[in-house]
Amino acid sequence: MNPIKMLDMEHRTGISQQEVDDFSNRMDLISKAMEDIKNGTFDPLKCNIPGYKTLEQEEQERKERVKREEERRKREDEHKCREKQEEHDTWWNKAELRFSLRDAEGTEEDDKDISKSARWANRILAAYKARDANDYSLWDQWVPEDPVSLQEKAEREAELEKLRNREFENNNPDFCNQFKEDMEKRQHSQEEKERTAERLKQKGNRCYKKKQYEDAIKSYMQALSASPFNVAVLANIAQCYLRLDELSDCIEFCTRTLYIDADYVKALSRRATAFHQQKRLKEAADDMRKAFALDKENVDIVEQHSIIVGDYEDSVTNSEIEAALQLKSTNSKNKGDGSGALPFSTSSVEELRFSLELLKKMDEQSIVNNPKTEDQHGQVLDAWVAYDLLLPFMERNDIHNSKGL
Repeated sequence: MNPIKMLDMEHRTGISQQEVDDFSNRMDLISKAMEDIKNGTFDPLKCNIPGYKTLEQEEQERKERVKREEERRKREDEHKCREKQEEHDTWWNKAELRFSLRDAEGTEEDDKDISKSARWANRILAAYKARDANDYSLWDQWVPEDPVSLQEKAEREAELEKLRNREFENNNPDFCNQFKEDMEKRQHSQEEKERTAERLKQKGNRCYKKKQYEDAIKSYMQALSASPFNVAVLANIAQCYLRLDELSDCIEFCTRTLYIDADYVKALSRRATAFHQQKRLKEAADDMRKAFALDKENVDIVEQHSIIVGDYEDSVTNSEIEAALQLKSTNSKNKGDGSGALPFSTSSVEELRFSLELLKKMDEQSIVNNPKTEDQHGQVLDAWVAYDLLLPFMERNDIHNSKGL
């Protein structure tokens, strides 16, 4: 037993002597400040108690905290933007590499059609150049085009390919065995990734049902890391962004979905909704027309098609009427020279203007109905709404017609 060590306060209590001295000094300063307050000689600017701050110092620290918080948020936003851009570039690079083979197949088919036409043209040209009808050398240039001959040729080529493969396997057994093992490992790894993606997708679905859209997006993005081209996951991410009113991101993930599957109706519908909210009516109408053509039995698609396409057609009609009225207004200033007259009269133009303004007013009018009261005077009926809207326009139209007479 060491008596000197037992007398050490830090060893006995875990509190160092320095901490005890600091506490004692702090108490002395507080006692002195209290005496100064009682005597009326306390000066806040000269108070040196550790931890004491004046109102000005607290306000300055608050401003500094707010500034640091704003800088932190700015750095986080910049970091998120960089991550989003990197994810965007990575996904599209993979997609272009993955599906370039699909696009190349279409190009090969076009090349085959071109090559067939070229062969026919070459044969016709050779026939024209042949001066002797008995020139049997032209027979060597003939290529059979009938289905039976083509099938026999394909069977021969397939049989030759099998023989070449068998010969290669016999000559390179180690390489072929290693290749098969690697292929099985890749297949097993792909199956594991698909199971992981499905599990994360279900987790995202549960978050979506609870309206936890940001958590759902995190789960879906993790699922994309395992299965980047899962159209269901991509469409679900677009739906979450649509719920959060982040329309640009919604359009981005709908576009990814449609790049993989151009006939995915949900992606068309959701992108049309985002376009419609952005007032990009033509693009919204194009998507809805395609979705309606693919799924005419879907009640929601039919209703959405009616609304979005109807709004687009109304906007086109209104633009045409406005253009006609503007042209009439321009020509009316130059009617003295008798040129540029429109094929319809002034009264027709006024009727068009009247119809346009009436449609706008009808869109703005809301029918008020108070279901809590039984008094019928509190209800605004459709007929009276139409009458109140039509009356000022009818009076204006009558005045204009009387002036024209």
